[in-house]
Amino acid sequence: MFYAKIYYRNKELCTRRNVMLFGTHAKVFIAVVEQGNIQAAASVLKISQSSVSYHLKELEKELGFQLYDRSQKPNHLTEEGALLFRELRQEREHLARTLGKLRSGSSIRPTLRFGIVESLARNLGASVIENLASRLSSIVMVTGTSERLYSKLKHRDIDWAITSRLPDASEFLTQKLFSEPSVLAVPLSMDFGAKAVSWQDLKFCGLPLLRYIRSSGGHKITESLLGALSVDLPVKIEVDDGGVMLKLIAEGLGWSFIRPATLIQHLELTERIRILPMPNPVMQRQLILAYRKDIDPQMRDEILVICDRFYKETLHPEIIRLAPWLAASLPAS
Repeated sequence: MFYAKIYYRNKELCTRRNVMLFGTHAKVFIAVVEQGNIQAAASVLKISQSSVSYHLKELEKELGFQLYDRSQKPNHLTEEGALLFRELRQEREHLARTLGKLRSGSSIRPTLRFGIVESLARNLGASVIENLASRLSSIVMVTGTSERLYSKLKHRDIDWAITSRLPDASEFLTQKLFSEPSVLAVPLSMDFGAKAVSWQDLKFCGLPLLRYIRSSGGHKITESLLGALSVDLPVKIEVDDGGVMLKLIAEGLGWSFIRPATLIQHLELTERIRILPMPNPVMQRQLILAYRKDIDPQMRDEILVICDRFYKETLHPEIIRLAPWLAASLPAS
């Protein structure tokens, strides 16, 4: 049985009480604090708001003090309530770390179910598997668009996602990884000379914009930029795979905005296309690690280290090699 030791002090006495760390009342209390209100906690826990209120009141009865100051709206945690929450959260994280260590040192090994955007799957995805495989019982890696990965997270098909956007992050914790700017990829037949390529040049170049499918993060970022600039470009083909996109560009069927991570996964095609600076403003993609709130902190830290090493040792040097004009704007490796 695991207990969090809570100390309650009032004007007359100091009473020491024990609260079950994984009791329903305590779990509901943690959810309310983390979600910010009873309604959001009820939605996450999939119980009614009245049930949430009941558990909070029962916990207060067991403890003998109030968790919330209900004399003001919105309700705020009392000093004792804030202390209880910190203790429970610390104990929960400590237990998760302990379980992670126990599993890694025994035959009961943890599993890894994670998703990653397609443009990083071959390199970063493979690196995550290579670094963690020896101490895991099983690994499942899913690739796809940001929306697909979000759906997988929401339906608990995966526990982690290396992605570029999360439509609703309230259910998950997120950590920024790195950002990468887009470049312009055109067929070798398109030669703009030494001048900087403009939006007008692209509009009247004679070839269509090759675009990612509508459900992808790349599509939304591109459409948002073009809409803000009031630029109307001819579009004929939409795909959901970066390798296919580069192959079509190499075959002279169009041009597109490409992320360096995609180029690195298909270096054999970079010699058959022309890589140029895109017109300002340059699109940036922020990569994040999204994960559940009950995951093993030790594994989270390991994945963050792997991602940081990938950026410093692989992505950053290759970006500079393929697009040297970006050196000044990229974070130092």
